[in-house]
Amino acid sequence: MPSFLWGAQVVVRFFEICLLTRISDPYFYDGSINYRCRRRGESDTARYRYRPNTSASPNEAVAGTLEFFLLERDLLFSHTPQNGRFFTGQVHHRPYQYQPVEVTEWSTLPAIWDGLPALEGPPVHTCVAGAVDVEVFELRGITAS
Repeated sequence: MPSFLWGAQVVVRFFEICLLTRISDPYFYDGSINYRCRRRGESDTARYRYRPNTSASPNEAVAGTLEFFLLERDLLFSHTPQNGRFFTGQVHHRPYQYQPVEVTEWSTLPAIWDGLPALEGPPVHTCVAGAVDVEVFELRGITAS
């Protein structure tokens, strides 16, 4: 789960902001992990390439840190495009183990697709976390207010 952060403007979390997109399976080349995503109705493709820093030991995010804010989410949000309904539910998992990454290719297209302000320059914070088993509790419908 790669996370990219651009200043204080916007947190771009690859798998969250690419909602309603077609995400390619990752492919691996020269030690790098490569992803692509394209939003339905858009012609451009967002591309990402990063290489985990395998010399750094995995860490657990500590409450109150940026990593905790980026990685340790307690709520899942879901959208059903067919009827426009939104849902939320609590999730629980053991703490993520994260490491810094070297990002060599990134895209700000998902932010543009969502109508957010233009992002400038490279991400100021990047990391990758290993997979964890997630327990998802009952989802409840929510409405915009």
